[in-house]
Amino acid sequence: MSGTPASWTPSFRNFLLRFFLVGLLTSLAYALLPTGLHEADPLTFWLTLLVTLFLSPLLWGFVFDDHLRWMRHRRERWELLSDRLRLHDGTGEATDLMLHEISAAKPTLFGGVRITRTDGRSLIARYIPRPRAMAGAITAALAAHRATA
Repeated sequence: MSGTPASWTPSFRNFLLRFFLVGLLTSLAYALLPTGLHEADPLTFWLTLLVTLFLSPLLWGFVFDDHLRWMRHRRERWELLSDRLRLHDGTGEATDLMLHEISAAKPTLFGGVRITRTDGRSLIARYIPRPRAMAGAITAALAAHRATA
């Protein structure tokens, strides 16, 4: 890889999307379980579902999704250089992961990229706006690095 390095930062929009979807899915599960689909009074069922869809995703988002995780990851910056992947953690510290230490990079659900190391351990770049583009760039850099090695 040559020229300017590729860089990615977490997106607040992706955090909100994940936060709301986790809350919504949890709310739907809890709304459908106690009322039942075929035994509920229709009015009770629809009122429960209405409240579930609009109010409780915010509550369940806080309960089942770690909103403090966003606070830890919001200032991160991932930078792909010619021979390494560098993580700037927002405190002025940088951690390098050499390309020969990376075995794969794959997008995950809700805007993350799982970076698997050759020793089996992995780390996740969270809330990335275009996770497929990041995973593709890392995979391309890995292929180019292996071709020159």
